[in-house]
Amino acid sequence: MELIIREYRTTPSKTDLTGACPGIDWKGDKRLEQILLMVQKSDTDWQALPEEGLEKFKNVPEGTRVTRLFYRVFIYTVDPDPEVFATYDHCDFPDAMARQMADLEPTDETISGLFIQACCSIVYPNGYEDECYVMTGKTFKLSKYHTGDPFYPGSPHIALLLLMAKEKEEWNNPSNYDLSDGYPLNLTEQASLFRGSHFATRLAISLGRNRQKATSVYCTIDAKDFPQRLIDQLADDDTKGLLNDVTSIDIDATVETSIRTFQRSYTFSLTDDYPPKWDVCKVSLRWQADRNMFEESICYARPGTFAAFKYQNIYSLHPIRIDDMPVPERGARLFGIPQILWYDGESMTISYGERNITITPGKPFEVSKGIDYATFYLTISLQIDN
Repeated sequence: MELIIREYRTTPSKTDLTGACPGIDWKGDKRLEQILLMVQKSDTDWQALPEEGLEKFKNVPEGTRVTRLFYRVFIYTVDPDPEVFATYDHCDFPDAMARQMADLEPTDETISGLFIQACCSIVYPNGYEDECYVMTGKTFKLSKYHTGDPFYPGSPHIALLLLMAKEKEEWNNPSNYDLSDGYPLNLTEQASLFRGSHFATRLAISLGRNRQKATSVYCTIDAKDFPQRLIDQLADDDTKGLLNDVTSIDIDATVETSIRTFQRSYTFSLTDDYPPKWDVCKVSLRWQADRNMFEESICYARPGTFAAFKYQNIYSLHPIRIDDMPVPERGARLFGIPQILWYDGESMTISYGERNITITPGKPFEVSKGIDYATFYLTISLQIDN
């Protein structure tokens, strides 16, 4: 008698993929399209993967029946725990998933990834059924860019430029337009500009490549459609690999009112050392007394990175305020206040006591001191924010 008796379906059912090909004719949620492209490019044999998992079953009773091989698909949103989306027979995957996702309308939920779990249904010789015997799982996640709505699912460098532009959405403020032609606005002109800036502002978007100034207009959109219209167009070209050399976004805003035309220009550029080797300076202070150990930490961001939108930025010749941390006061006083002398994308140099110390992503600064039967440890490290 065989150890495992296979009773599951192995012939795929016919799946209509009309309108369900990512990157070509996708009509559904753009974020799911990006994730499906990642699934397609993973070089995973989705039909063979569960079969390989069955070969590893060694401790099941002889005569155990496997009635189904399938994939359980979970969707990651802002909640750290993924939500169950659907299940598919292994021989129909991933085509059946693509067909179903292509029919989904875009939602307000921030979809950030998929967790794909290979499973099987088994029946033991004593009649007990296990509906989901998990064999393996794979995770596919989009970039870290997420500041609420909107969400850009593509390349990190484009995401960062979009985030900069989103944070500087100032063209709806009349005071930001060029009024340097020599005379102050009267109340009628101010009212006209204010109305125009909300309802008649046109944005000409240009893309700079290879750290050169943009030479042509990429697209023109209404300010009321920013940034989602720009995000959608960039995501389409990003999928095709057309934006790999983009290093800046220029936005020229024009308001045509009944009185005259007002203009404002913005440029958002990647730093010379992008992509960064570190974007967060993490300062940790832990202390141990007897068998108890506690730890507090605070993060500072390197300007010009994703982390700069989450944490307080660091600057040269500024202190690292250990005393801002909610730790025992006398423990913080043990170490004094390190000062940042200089930093770039490779390292940071701090002044501590009478020494100058250079920290790199693989070489943190660590020091320990003791007081009142407790030992305190200070660590300053450079890392990529998770």
